[in-house]
Amino acid sequence: MFAVEPFAHDALEAGVGSPVAQTYFAASSCLCVPHSISQGGEALGAQAGPARLLQAFRDAGFSEARVAAETPYNLLIEARA
Repeated sequence: MFAVEPFAHDALEAGVGSPVAQTYFAASSCLCVPHSISQGGEALGAQAGPARLLQAFRDAGFSEARVAAETPYNLLIEARA
């Protein structure tokens, strides 16, 4: 399966000063985190970097998960059963 996720670094400090990171962080804090909590989800934080995203796929039962591609705006995650 493929998932397109907003680009984020694993460490918050790595995105300081980036207008893209600031926009994604604000949107995620206001929309994604509250929605996840309201649905009983894990709420990975305002921005989840590749390490947390790949671990979430593995925890969901996928045997392989990797970042297949990245742009300044998105991460393309490939996961296999």
